[in-house]
Amino acid sequence: MRYLNSPRIWLPALFFLATSCAAPASYRHISSIDPVPFVKALTERELLSEGLITTLDVRYRGDAGRYSGEVFLVLARPSQLRLEIPGAMGSTFLVMVSDGRKVWVYYPGEGLAYMTSVGGKSLAPYLPFHFPLDPAWIPNLIMGIIPEGVNTESVRAYATRSGKTVLYLDGSDGLSLQYAMLPGDPARLYAVTARKDSSTLTVTFASEDTNLPGKLDYRSAEGRTKVDFIRVRRADSLPERTFESPVPSYISVKDLEPGK
Repeated sequence: MRYLNSPRIWLPALFFLATSCAAPASYRHISSIDPVPFVKALTERELLSEGLITTLDVRYRGDAGRYSGEVFLVLARPSQLRLEIPGAMGSTFLVMVSDGRKVWVYYPGEGLAYMTSVGGKSLAPYLPFHFPLDPAWIPNLIMGIIPEGVNTESVRAYATRSGKTVLYLDGSDGLSLQYAMLPGDPARLYAVTARKDSSTLTVTFASEDTNLPGKLDYRSAEGRTKVDFIRVRRADSLPERTFESPVPSYISVKDLEPGK
């Protein structure tokens, strides 16, 4: 791990989302087309393995400073994740876990822990990074699947000058989604872009295996994070404890939604 500034500044890295911008030239529309075959191709991706295990090479630059280093990530559909930031001398700096209902953030070296519900009160004030996107959608976006609750009946599809097809879908709370598909039978996923408020997340899939993420680009008013997925592999099963609370029983957890 290579810190260029404070180790607690980086992680817009994984989660997400940046300034809204015009579609790139390669996505300029030619005509509206039938979206059904392309939605079917995305839906069939759900038949792939349930999870991903990967190491992330993260580079961040923004208002808070700079960061460069590795982060470990495990994802499982529909809405489970485990993220670990290594610390010095083999220690763990941060563990973040979502089991699909609750989200925990735990700093082992400081004995600090926080908890909220998925879609509930934001953990942003207690995190070393901005967290504008509901963690329930993160695994779906990185694995190239349409998140649960997104209405596919309103999807729009367009042919582009580059030969790609682009699908547009609307989620809740102002989230908009864009799926760029490569030509073929069936069509293959090239990239997913999610926009919310003034932030944007783009995941580009590996050219040799479009079922695996290759790169992630997160932009916001606070800065930009670039991520390469390295040593990434699909996982058909994961240990049951992977997505359990990472907080030891002797650590007091600050519940941001007491009584719920």
